[in-house]
Amino acid sequence: IILQNNNEEIINFCNIMKNKINSGNKSDILLAVNLVDFAVDYGKILLWEQIDSKDFLRCIINIIQTNPDQEIKSVCLYLINKLADKFEKVPSLKNCVNIHKNLKTSNIKFPNSLKCSFYQ
Repeated sequence: IILQNNNEEIINFCNIMKNKINSGNKSDILLAVNLVDFAVDYGKILLWEQIDSKDFLRCIINIIQTNPDQEIKSVCLYLINKLADKFEKVPSLKNCVNIHKNLKTSNIKFPNSLKCSFYQ
């Protein structure tokens, strides 16, 4: 609920999530992606704008391109797919939609569900 209306909290949350995603620690990456996934469902436009920023999305794409762990890649691809679906109808949120289109044209397969060892 705090993330819905408090821009400072939203920025702090996104910065913490970027740090966790960039940490290289598998459990931190999986936790951060799951928290972003959850937050997007309950957040509003202020949160979505931060998540759709080129800076935030760059850390997700970097993980997809450089991390050899297939589980991490799959979770990040799932998030990109979900964000693109969620943001597609919001004209001001096009970064993730464009990234999703580019990945699709390069024959990247997106998972339909979020399955990771984090839940086990």
